[in-house]
Amino acid sequence: MKRKTLLITLTLLSLLSFSLFGCSSKGNENTPANEPTPTEAADESEDSEDADSFDADSKEETNDSDADDTLPEGEEDPTPVEDIQGEGTTDTSVPDLSSIDAAPLEQDCVMTAESGAELGTLKIEKAAVTDERDENNASSPQKVVVIDYSYTNSSDEPLLLDDMSFKLVDGDTACAPYYAAFLASAEPAENGQSSSGQIAFEVSSDFSKGTLVFDSELAGEELSFEIEV
Repeated sequence: MKRKTLLITLTLLSLLSFSLFGCSSKGNENTPANEPTPTEAADESEDSEDADSFDADSKEETNDSDADDTLPEGEEDPTPVEDIQGEGTTDTSVPDLSSIDAAPLEQDCVMTAESGAELGTLKIEKAAVTDERDENNASSPQKVVVIDYSYTNSSDEPLLLDDMSFKLVDGDTACAPYYAAFLASAEPAENGQSSSGQIAFEVSSDFSKGTLVFDSELAGEELSFEIEV
């Protein structure tokens, strides 16, 4: 009898244990493993809104940039003229004129390369004062002198002489170059070819004569020209 009672008791305990753990296991199976909590869902919503806002701002900036690159019809490009003509930093040092050979105006003068070979010929055609000003140049010079020049290339490499190849000296001062879109820019000359261009300088109101110095890094020797306007 005691044995039978013990078996019944064990059976009931087994059933009760199965009922408890079985229900708990089924409840866990019915709960999705990857379902976000309310806090996680709120964070994901905020992240999505921030991403949409960033995309909208990026599109607006792109549209603004495209609009800025397009000039209204009939309006000129306001790019500073110094970015159009001439490159690099202007050398304002005054050379020792006593050590530079003087050359005549309106004649072909031989330019010598650093190797001693002939680089070509250079001619200073004329110098004159101009009242014309470039509206994109912010400087307000008292007077502007324009110098016309031409050159021929005798070397095997293309030769370009631009405003960076010259200095205008007035007494003990190196005059500042005047950049203007109306000046004719020289083009590179191949062997045996010639090119011509114009350079301009800002001078004082009482300027009447000065020394134009040819000082190209391509040349081994400098040349000086006495000009009057």
